[in-house]
Amino acid sequence: MLAETGERLGHAAGVGDVEPFSLAMAAIVEGAPAGAVDHAVAYLTSIRGAHDAWFGQYDVILSPVLSLPPPEIGWLAADLPVDILTERLTRYVGYTTPHNVVGSPAMSVPGAWSDTGLPIGAQFGAPVGGEAALLGLAYELEAARPWNGRRPNMLLRARRQSAPPQRCRPLQREKS
Repeated sequence: MLAETGERLGHAAGVGDVEPFSLAMAAIVEGAPAGAVDHAVAYLTSIRGAHDAWFGQYDVILSPVLSLPPPEIGWLAADLPVDILTERLTRYVGYTTPHNVVGSPAMSVPGAWSDTGLPIGAQFGAPVGGEAALLGLAYELEAARPWNGRRPNMLLRARRQSAPPQRCRPLQREKS
């Protein structure tokens, strides 16, 4: 994929074009032993059977979205060392991985709110092709427990502490 990006750019993709973490992942793939990438892809493809078996029993599957509360800005920065960022991402977003690997639809909706008013996500996954079930469920959840108007407490505090918005003067057209 980086080669294709480089072709479009007219030069080899680098840090100015792609996040450092993505470059590091590409280097790991390029340096993998012969057949390792094909073996990994075959393994990930095989997971689809187990995933589909879940949905032989259930219409949707409910799980958390994330394993931790929202981190501070920078905790998942793209320029962290690869081993640190990989460990953090694996621990933080592990619940989304099965759906990403097999290509099945999943949605994250606010299931609850933290003490600071941040949404705590509930993830609903469906079998491949089950998008309509998820959209219908989202509609029902929003109707039963609306979240559209909710804002985190920290956002409200920041708005109160900032200066009131300045009104813009209407544009005056110059007379010709």
